[in-house]
Amino acid sequence: MPLPLATGLALVSILWEAWVLVRLWGWYMVPIFHLPLLVISQAIGVICVAHALRSVYVPSKDGDRYGAITYAFVTPTMLLTIGWLAK
Repeated sequence: MPLPLATGLALVSILWEAWVLVRLWGWYMVPIFHLPLLVISQAIGVICVAHALRSVYVPSKDGDRYGAITYAFVTPTMLLTIGWLAK
């Protein structure tokens, strides 16, 4: 997949996931736990924290030696960058 297309899809995915979280948060967390509403940038931050806590590397079957190293550095760097941009 070309990089511009992958980048565009990643941005749309992040915004979609954040929008869904904002809606679900407003429907359930606010009335049940009396928490404040989230805005999109806060939802992106929450998503980054959740992804950092649940990220799991699944090795490929083709013997990729650098996959785990790439995953270990790229994923946290992407999460940190996205969180920094959203704050």
